[in-house]
Amino acid sequence: MPDVVCLALGSRGDVQPFLALALELQARGRSVLIAALGDYKELVEKEGIPFVTVGGRIDERLDWDLVYQSQRNPWELGRVFRKLVLPFLEQVMDDCAKACDGAGLVLASTLGLVPAYELGLDVVPVHFHPMGATREVPSVHFPWVPKGTLSYVSHVLHQLFFWRLLVSGNWFRWARRVWKHQDRAVLYAYPQELLPRPTDWPQHVVVCGPWTLSTEAESCPKIELFLKKGPAPVYIGFGSLLAGPEPESITRMLIEALELSGNRGILYKGWGDLAQGSMPSHILAIDSVDHRWLFPHCRAVVTHGGIGTVTASLQAQTPPVLVPFFGDQKLWAEQLNRNNLTSFPIPRRRLNKENLIRALGSLSPRRIQLPNRAAMAAQKVEELIT
Repeated sequence: MPDVVCLALGSRGDVQPFLALALELQARGRSVLIAALGDYKELVEKEGIPFVTVGGRIDERLDWDLVYQSQRNPWELGRVFRKLVLPFLEQVMDDCAKACDGAGLVLASTLGLVPAYELGLDVVPVHFHPMGATREVPSVHFPWVPKGTLSYVSHVLHQLFFWRLLVSGNWFRWARRVWKHQDRAVLYAYPQELLPRPTDWPQHVVVCGPWTLSTEAESCPKIELFLKKGPAPVYIGFGSLLAGPEPESITRMLIEALELSGNRGILYKGWGDLAQGSMPSHILAIDSVDHRWLFPHCRAVVTHGGIGTVTASLQAQTPPVLVPFFGDQKLWAEQLNRNNLTSFPIPRRRLNKENLIRALGSLSPRRIQLPNRAAMAAQKVEELIT
């Protein structure tokens, strides 16, 4: 029976922080298990943390057309997620129930809360952007709302819509389970250096991020060889998001922008829609790589703005260029721009050759230190273990 189970449902950006936390807890003598999509089994197990697959592998269950459509609208994303998950929801519930059986404490990512609450588990939520109601920061899905009462209401509406989209069965029964947890601990794994903790949050809400791996970063021989052949390249990757319905034309645009701006480039394939086929000699297409190792060797990091990649670029002292698609990505783009940590953000719909060249020609010289706070989070989790 593990001391802690982490329901890390989501992309690698959700799983890797839990892995960093698990390693800190393990070093303190705690047993930890991570339950996540099968895509991340190797990532977790190679660090010596037990892993349980929840729901299989997402790359085997994706309906590409649905996912493309959903990325145009965050509310549509919830509907599509539900449509993709409902056919194997029973398996997800069964996997989560088995993983959490006998656990001293259950931690759950935002998506992990869905099965956790459905199963009636006593759970500690872990979020990577503000989810609790506050008058100081609007919901990431209502970014135009001013601070104050409307900001507070935007969070309430967001949670109502978000949970209603994702939850099946008796929603009112499920809502009562959520309400039962209102006065219990909530952990946030994002840097306060980018967004200070709202002063109107209750004391049981703790911002203790970022959680990054402290193990030795793994290099890649193929990339090492490319790095030695010329000046520092520009990394371009949109994480687990899909670039768009015409990936070939987007790839060509990115390559042209790099050529015209005089840069070499490393293109991350993501879920397989970018950088297919042969690449010119100054461009390298890659699969997954340890950002902690790669980013210090890069001139800039062009990313969708997920907090994991943003944190990795700032910790590497490599300037980020943000191309936010939706939701919290827009929040982090705004915060970095406000703190002069990035050149002007390029909304996904405005990503073109001219704007990317402009951004790469005006990289921010400002740098900040973002310490790893996984140990701080582990201390807090130990206090919560029953």
